[in-house]
Order: sequence, then structure tokens, then C-alpha cells
Amino acid sequence: MQRPFVTRFARLALAAPLLVLLVSCIAEPTHPRGVTSAHAGAAALTATKSPVSSSVTATTSSGARGALQTITVSEPHRGTPAYKRDQWEHWIDEDRDCQDARQEVLIAESRQPVTFTSSNQCRVATGLWFDEYTGTTTTNPSKFDIDHFVPLENAHISGGWGWTTEQKKAYANDLIHPEHLIAVLASANRSKSSHSPDEWKPSRKEYWCEYAVSWISVKNRWSLTVTVRERDALGSMLDTCPVEGPPQTAMPELDTGTWAHPALTQTPQPSGDVYYATCAAAKAAGAARLRRGQPGYRAALDRDNDGIACE
Repeated sequence: MQRPFVTRFARLALAAPLLVLLVSCIAEPTHPRGVTSAHAGAAALTATKSPVSSSVTATTSSGARGALQTITVSEPHRGTPAYKRDQWEHWIDEDRDCQDARQEVLIAESRQPVTFTSSNQCRVATGLWFDEYTGTTTTNPSKFDIDHFVPLENAHISGGWGWTTEQKKAYANDLIHPEHLIAVLASANRSKSSHSPDEWKPSRKEYWCEYAVSWISVKNRWSLTVTVRERDALGSMLDTCPVEGPPQTAMPELDTGTWAHPALTQTPQPSGDVYYATCAAAKAAGAARLRRGQPGYRAALDRDNDGIACE
């Protein structure tokens, strides 16, 4: 069955004022496809290192402002060990289904069912991806990188340098949280490099609000620090968030020469006007095991694409 079209805009939907997402006190749901022991390590690190109260969540703009105030502000120290990318093992195939973390993200974020290069379904051949940073679409996965939303080097200088090898691997391959790894245009990812928001922002300003919310969410979850300039830049980006309700920004016109999928001309709406940023939030609201078509169901929460999210 073809998966319904779902955009990443839904992640930015603002919760009703009375909804409190008790994220950090709720256990993660049963691991979806591609998420096993290394990703359980991510949850364990969050539980043991996070200084954030359970009432603080960065999944909405107001929640992000509150979470930003709890994040430790610190400048990089001179004595911090040098960043070495090979210490952050990434693109692992944790569940040994032959699809590494890159392929898992491509499958999860394609806006139409993917095809594979061979019958063993190890590597994605085609799909439909939208780059939130630039507004570019493509059907060719080789044009897209998988971006660590908070880059590995930035995580390193923000406190990750002191993590164990397993914790670094868990961070580098986190498939539990949809905002942690995202598919973006390769040139945009390389332009971003390891820069923080005070040094680099997406060219597509419509995405600034969600960019800031996601950045704060990652830093908050992994107890990473921010610099003064980084904190101020994030605050400014949050100023672009809508005051209330889900974002109504229409999908931008596609670049000349890109294939225009009919669904990309529609303004996305969350299913049933119910939005859960994470499966933990759905569980907190008593709505786990969301089936396709039910309010709150999103493809981003259904990592194994079996029609049931947050199993």
C-alpha cells in the first residue's frame, strides 16, 4: 500500500496551550526498524545526563524558549580534545537488515514509496525528497546528504568530547527522534558544515522557526551546551514562529527542472489537527499505537512504515 504524503512541516505544529508533553520522564516506545541497542544508548544517555525538568520540552516554539533557558551557556574550552570524525562511528546497520542509517532515513523521509537498486533492498534507488533548507526536490538520493541536525563537531565541542565511544555512536546514528537526522541537499549540508545557527542559517527563511526548535530539542536532549551567540541567534529564529496554530506556509515553487509531484502543491495539515512531536509525547497523551488515518498519525513516527506509529 502506498504511504500517504506527509511533509516535515507538520513537525512545527504548535500544541494546544493546555497540552503538556512529559517527554523526558516517559520511556521511549518499542524500538522501530533500524533502532536497537545503539539507539537505546541514546535514550540512556538522555536519562542519565539531562538536567532538564520533565515539564520542559522543545517540541513547540514556546517549549523551545523554555528549554533554551535551561541549556548551559558555555564557550568552547582551550583544553577540549581535537575533534576526530572517526571517533563518531556513523551510518551503521544496527539491526543488520542491510540498510544502514543513511538508507533508513531516506526511506522514512521519501514522500513517495522508494525503489531499490536490487532485490535485497539494501540501497535506495529512487524516491521523492524535499530539502527544507533550500526548498529543492529530487528523485535522486545521490543528490542528498543525511545531515546531523546538530553536527558531530558541534556536538563534540559542546560537551560530546567527554562521551564514551558507544554514546558517540548512539548520537551519530539516532533514528529514534525524527529531527536528529534529516535528508537535505548535499551542497546545503556542506555549506552548513559544523556551523551553529549564529554562523549559518538555512536560505529558506520559512524554515527558521522549525530549525531553531529542532536544534534546541537536540541540544536539550543530549545535555549539550550553547554559546552566547548561538543562544541569541536561536532566540531570534524563534521570533519567526507563528503565534498560534500550525504553520500555514504553502510549499514553495519548485526549482526549474525538478519533478513536481502533485502533492507538493498542497498546503500540509496535521492529521485531524492533532500533533505529536515524538512517540514519547503520544504515549504521554495516552495515544500510542497510532494507526494510519487516525488523528496524530505521521509517517515520521512510523519508522517501519507498517501503518502503525509508536508501537
